[in-house]
Amino acid sequence: MSKPSILSRRPGQPKYLSVVHGQPRLRLATNTEIYNRMRDDMDLNCGTIIDSGESVEACGQRIFDLILAVASGQRTCSEELDYGDNEFTPWQLCAVY
Repeated sequence: MSKPSILSRRPGQPKYLSVVHGQPRLRLATNTEIYNRMRDDMDLNCGTIIDSGESVEACGQRIFDLILAVASGQRTCSEELDYGDNEFTPWQLCAVY
């Protein structure tokens, strides 16, 4: 039985989408600082919207193109690092101060 998709955020960590268990996980950095700190494990820097004035539509197109590339066989950063099925991020059940 597969696990549900989740969107999670740990304090100081990027938002990322974990798709159905056993499938590729795309990690999207919400800002360039996080992308630069975790470059080996980030698939796409969305911080370019703020840093470089990239339009939301252009960034969305990059995300869509990446989804198509991964669906066509391109490996994600997590797959390259052989994290694969070992990733798990539980939902935060309480407020974090």
